[in-house]
Amino acid sequence: MYFLSLSLLFLTAAIPKPIQAKSQSPPTIPPPPLPTKFQALSTSEYISTNPPPPLPTKFQALATSGYTSPGFFAGILDIAFTADCSNGPESQKLKSVYPDGYTVISDCSISTRYIIEPSSRGDTCAYTKIEEGEECDGICGAPFSVRDTSGVWTFGEDMEIVWGAKTSFTASDNSTITQHAGSVPRGAGTRLVFVNITEDDEVVSIRVESDDWFTVETTLENTTTTFDDNEFDAPSDCVPATDAILKSENSVSSSSSSSSFTTTATSPPSFPSAWSATLITSFTNPGYNAGNVFTNTTASCPSPPSQISRTTFGNFHTVQQDCNLGLIFDYDLQGLNCFVTKIGEGGVDRRICDTCTMPFGIRDTKEKGEKVWTFRGEESDRKEMDVVDWSPDGEEEEAWAGSADGGWMTVRVEVNAAGNYVRDTVEEHGWIRADVKIEDFKSLEEDNDLEEKFILPSCFDGMY
Repeated sequence: MYFLSLSLLFLTAAIPKPIQAKSQSPPTIPPPPLPTKFQALSTSEYISTNPPPPLPTKFQALATSGYTSPGFFAGILDIAFTADCSNGPESQKLKSVYPDGYTVISDCSISTRYIIEPSSRGDTCAYTKIEEGEECDGICGAPFSVRDTSGVWTFGEDMEIVWGAKTSFTASDNSTITQHAGSVPRGAGTRLVFVNITEDDEVVSIRVESDDWFTVETTLENTTTTFDDNEFDAPSDCVPATDAILKSENSVSSSSSSSSFTTTATSPPSFPSAWSATLITSFTNPGYNAGNVFTNTTASCPSPPSQISRTTFGNFHTVQQDCNLGLIFDYDLQGLNCFVTKIGEGGVDRRICDTCTMPFGIRDTKEKGEKVWTFRGEESDRKEMDVVDWSPDGEEEEAWAGSADGGWMTVRVEVNAAGNYVRDTVEEHGWIRADVKIEDFKSLEEDNDLEEKFILPSCFDGMY
């Protein structure tokens, strides 16, 4: 995945306030599979309400995160991450460097976020003010994950993690890995957290499982507490983000092709069964702002079990998910570093074939003859995860806001005058917020060459 220039404005749609979580007894949680590098030779399990050891308040590591969400598998992202929360969240400093050199620095001591683009992206630097409710608001940050703040593992107010089980693994290198399992009740479901530590109390991976939204596993490698004092320094030529830059970065372009959408006054229009678009997605989670991911997506979903989609990250890495074959195809450029993963294995959750694909967002899925906006597939009885209470949002008739699970999940979508989608924003209270800007949206329902858009490079010949 390759991140581009940060969207410096975030959507401020009015959303219903979620029901506050209630305290619970220590959970009994079956552990997920360990990452391959920690493959267990033997295990033992026992109940413990003690939390995992804290992360260092000041550390640097390579963070490798893998993502799944309803209808979509996003693959793996590597981040060179540096954090200093030794003086608390209100003064913390965070730095994320992505594979192409794109860099995000957040300095809460001066409420400023710097966006540094590499030469391949324009070789620029701009800064903007960190607003209330973003990464300086009471939580020490970790990329696409959760961590402790002052020794307490929490997603925020009233969302402290309750720990209830520890599992000890003898790993393939004969070391011992201990997994702490915890949970936070949320609406009709539960958010699970698994923290793996070494014999030296070093946190090596953190997995957050949402019942109905993002599940992310982040592995930390080469962790050190020693780094240069100037690690968070921004370039001297960094300039303020001007109104013109903001307008440019938040603009969306519409397709000139005709649309088959049917608009109603009470709910958003339906997605076509096949479509393509360029997506620019900004991510935030408690204590952390990730910047933007730039993707090009083509998708066809006559039904979720038969859907196929191709998403290219930064014009370099491609992930093609084929629910009909039950396979994920990963490759670089036009056919390098090719490999195949079975859906349901290798960290690829089967729920990516439960709803129609909308990368990092949500769209409607046809269920029993009608289109339903839902975080769960047709086989689920969890109908509280359907998006309800749609209403026009703001002054635009082309924008709708809805919610699911008593307000824990909120959705806001926008379409242009032609009926084409231009924005799709989804948030789980206390977890990840993804704001997807949609450019060059095209319906491909009448495209006679649709199958050709999913032809794989020859490197996959004989691999499946």
